[in-house]
Amino acid sequence: MAYEEDTPQYEVDWEAGNPFYGMLKGESPRGAVLVVAAFADEVLEAMIRTKFSHAANVAERLLGQERSLNSFSAKIDLAYCLQLISASDYADLHIVRDIRNKFAHRHTKADFDVDWVRDKLANMKASWIREQLPIQPKLSAEKFIVTATILLAQIAGKAAIQLREAQSGASHEPGVGD
Repeated sequence: MAYEEDTPQYEVDWEAGNPFYGMLKGESPRGAVLVVAAFADEVLEAMIRTKFSHAANVAERLLGQERSLNSFSAKIDLAYCLQLISASDYADLHIVRDIRNKFAHRHTKADFDVDWVRDKLANMKASWIREQLPIQPKLSAEKFIVTATILLAQIAGKAAIQLREAQSGASHEPGVGD
């Protein structure tokens, strides 16, 4: 007991340098998951559309509203098949999708502090990066937000490379060998 009392307590400013964390922190658990999924969905669509730039009208028929590849799940699968994201990104995005679906389709309170959500968070591949941080988030909500921001940074970085290469005509494929 004396050890805990003598141990300095640190307040971690997870928001420092990460405005996305601050935005998610202000959301309810359901809202945070919906925002993460919506952002990831938009990034994946942008990445996929770069591969279809020669046939924008066909891409619109596939990816537009009410179209066959418009769902978050289909975009995750397609981005992985096109080698736009790594296997770990693929697995993590499907975990986010699963949490989003369960939170969105239940009338009960959405909560990060339930066993099934904690288990899913523990299985996210981006968690290993979070676990390397010198100070760990304590609450399940913080763990989700920190892990999700790591995942989103990874795919947004790959998207930026993909978009830059599409604009310059380069043909490197991010996600291969990750």
